[in-house]
Amino acid sequence: MRDAKPDFIPSKPFAYEGRVHLQIDEKYVGDASSSKKKRYMTATIFTGEMIVPGGGRKIRKKLLNRTIVSSFDISLLAKKINQALIDLYGITADDTIWLSGDLANYIRNFPERITCCTAIYVPDKWHVCKFLSEGTDKTIGSHDVKRYLDHLLETGDISNLTDEGMKVMNLYMKNREIFKPWRDKRYLGCCQEGMNSHYYAPRFGKYANRFNESTLEKLASIKEAKENGWKTILLSKSRRPRESNLIPLGKEYPETMKFDIDTSEMKYESRKYFDTVRYGD
Repeated sequence: MRDAKPDFIPSKPFAYEGRVHLQIDEKYVGDASSSKKKRYMTATIFTGEMIVPGGGRKIRKKLLNRTIVSSFDISLLAKKINQALIDLYGITADDTIWLSGDLANYIRNFPERITCCTAIYVPDKWHVCKFLSEGTDKTIGSHDVKRYLDHLLETGDISNLTDEGMKVMNLYMKNREIFKPWRDKRYLGCCQEGMNSHYYAPRFGKYANRFNESTLEKLASIKEAKENGWKTILLSKSRRPRESNLIPLGKEYPETMKFDIDTSEMKYESRKYFDTVRYGD
């Protein structure tokens, strides 16, 4: 058996300046085997941003050197991220990256799973400011956060803090430098402040569809291959695409069996995915 590898095919390493950013997020999706939704974790790695026209008078940010990966399994997600950081971004043990996200416990502890370098957790501004503003008649901006928390600590009056606001306070009490990256000119924010799971949202989060885990991860793999520019094919009908059932095109492989799938009753986005499986992009 060959060595297990994550289910993507790295391309040539990116050339970039600055610091690598990693953002962790999640979507809750319908599970075919349960009445409860399951957490599907998503990650975006990027190194920069640029402003591009968004139609009309709108503008939007485009992430540079962007890579997206995802999984139900937190260990597999970390494995994918570590390999991408090494193979695509040339990260070594001497490097430091910023890992941003909301205040969920698994995100705050995710730096421990980044084994190829040092990862510093940076709470995203939107959640911090929202949580501190709740329960008050003030709008706490990102430039006010440190001063506001210092004031609360000096006065001892934390009565206005909600439970989520207390999470922010506890983070600050444990590490008074936790918001310092916000003031670093190299820090670009939390992947447009927490938008990365929206790469998957129209496919999995907005419809009444319910998926088996293996089906959803295969569909996500197709989305990631398209967004990341990876050339892949699915070899397994039944197994989740964990390790070896995504392989690069362009080599001699046995022709795989095709299954006739009726997509006529599917939602538009789901139909597009199954058509991609059958016919290619």
